[in-house]
Amino acid sequence: MKKFYLILIALLVVGMMAFSTVNVIIDEGHSDQYAQSKLTDMVKTLESSGYNVMFSTSDITPQFLSQGSILLLANPKSLSDSEINAIVNFVQNGGGLLLTAESNYNKAGRFDVLNKLLGALNAGFVFNPDEVEDGSFNYGNAWEVKISDFPQTPFNIANGISVIKFYSGCSLAAPGNSPLQSGKAYVIAQTSPMAKQADTDSQTYSYWQPPLPVGAAQIIGKGRLVGFGTAIYSNYDWTTKGYDNAQFILNILAWLSGK
Repeated sequence: MKKFYLILIALLVVGMMAFSTVNVIIDEGHSDQYAQSKLTDMVKTLESSGYNVMFSTSDITPQFLSQGSILLLANPKSLSDSEINAIVNFVQNGGGLLLTAESNYNKAGRFDVLNKLLGALNAGFVFNPDEVEDGSFNYGNAWEVKISDFPQTPFNIANGISVIKFYSGCSLAAPGNSPLQSGKAYVIAQTSPMAKQADTDSQTYSYWQPPLPVGAAQIIGKGRLVGFGTAIYSNYDWTTKGYDNAQFILNILAWLSGK
C-alpha cells in the first residue's frame, strides 16, 4: 500500500509539472537575428525555469502555433499574409508574442515587415527606423547602450531590474509618426537623457529630446505583446555579470504567459 501511494504521488508531481510547462516557440526560419547556436545560454535558463523551448524553421501556421504559448520573432526578413494572420489570431486568442527589431544601421532592421505585423495586431507602437546611441551611458561603444530607466506600468514587468544591455537597437514610436507615450501600449524601457538617434531616414520619427523608448508592452485581445528595439537575449547578452538581461527576459516571458 505504501508503495502504491508513493507511485501515485510521483505521478501527480509529473502531471503537475507537465501541466505547468509553458511551450516557447523560437522562430529561425525567416533569417531571424540570431540562430539557435547563439541562444544556448537562454535556452538552458528557460528549460531550468520550467519552459519547454521549440525552434521552428518552417512556415508559421495556426497548427504549429497551437503547440506553443509564446512566440519569439527576432527581426524576421519576411512574413507572408497567411503567416501574419496566423500570428494575429494566435495572440488575440491568448498567445504571447515577443517581437524584436534591429537598428537601421546598414539597413539591418526589417521595419516594413515588423510594422506591417504590428499594424495587423492593432498595436499602439511601431519600430522606428534609427539606431539608438548613447555616448555617455554605454558598455564600450555608443551603440552598446545601457538601459536603466524602466517606467512603472500596470504589468510590473521590470520588477527587480536595474540595468540591461541594448546592442545596436532602434527606438519605438507611435503609429502615425508620433512620439510613443504610455496609453494603448506601455513603455517598459527607455534610454538615458544623453541618448540620441542615428542612422535615420525619411520614415523616422525624430524625437525632440530623449529619453527614447526602446521597449513596450500591450494587451491584444486575450493575448499579450512585447516589442523591443533589439533582441536582448543572445549569448552575448545573457551571461555578462552586472546586467539583468536574463531576469528581464524571464519577467517578460512570465508576463506573456500570464503567470
